[in-house]
Amino acid sequence: MEGRLLRPLGLAYVASLGGSLIVALTVTPVLYLLLLPRGRVLERSEPWLLRRLKRAYDWTIAFCLARPGVVLVSAGIAFLVALAIWPFLGRSFLPPFNEGSLTLAMVSPAGTPLEDGDALGEQVERALLPFPRWSPSPTASTT
Repeated sequence: MEGRLLRPLGLAYVASLGGSLIVALTVTPVLYLLLLPRGRVLERSEPWLLRRLKRAYDWTIAFCLARPGVVLVSAGIAFLVALAIWPFLGRSFLPPFNEGSLTLAMVSPAGTPLEDGDALGEQVERALLPFPRWSPSPTASTT
C-alpha cells in the first residue's frame, strides 16, 4: 500500500533533484559569467551573523579534524542509539482508523435501475442494524 502511495512522489523527488543538479552544473555558472561584471562578486562586508556562523563552522571542522576518535565514537554511539530504538518504531504507514463506522460497497449488474440499487442498499443496511456496534476498548492493542 505504501509503495503505491509514495512511489510517484519519490520518483518526482528524484527527478527534481536530478534536474536541479543539471541546472546547478550548467546554467548557473553560465549566468554567473554573463550577468555579474567580469564574473566577480561585488565586494561587500558580510553580515555579523554570517561571520559568527563561519567562525563556528571553522572551529567545528578544526575540532573534528584534530580529534577523529571522538567523532568516530560519537557516530558509533548515535548509531547504537538508533539501533536500540528501532524495535519501538511504528510498522504501518497509516494508523488504524477506528471511527466506529462501516463502509459498504455493493456491486450490481450493469443496467440495474437506480431505484433497485437504493432498495438493495437499504435492505443490506436493515440486515446489518441488529448487530451490536463494535467499539475498541481502551486496553485493546492496535498493533
